[in-house]
Amino acid sequence: MVISAATAEAVLFFGGMLLNVFILPSLIDKDAAVPRWQSLPSALALIIIAVGYGSLGLFWPMASVLFGAVLWILVAIFRST
Repeated sequence: MVISAATAEAVLFFGGMLLNVFILPSLIDKDAAVPRWQSLPSALALIIIAVGYGSLGLFWPMASVLFGAVLWILVAIFRST
């Protein structure tokens, strides 16, 4: 099965945004405690993935994973143990 580049970009974008939805409860819950050794490597990995997407010209997937990296950095700042 072959899909178009636009479809592939949309799938990667929505997949990235779905992952971002799952981190929101940890950011919203004031009692959440996430170890920094988990949140900072997650942010770093997402930044590396964003660079890869950017080098391929995939703007929307890059934006979605950069947004996820920002969320993980905020978790590291505000919800770390």
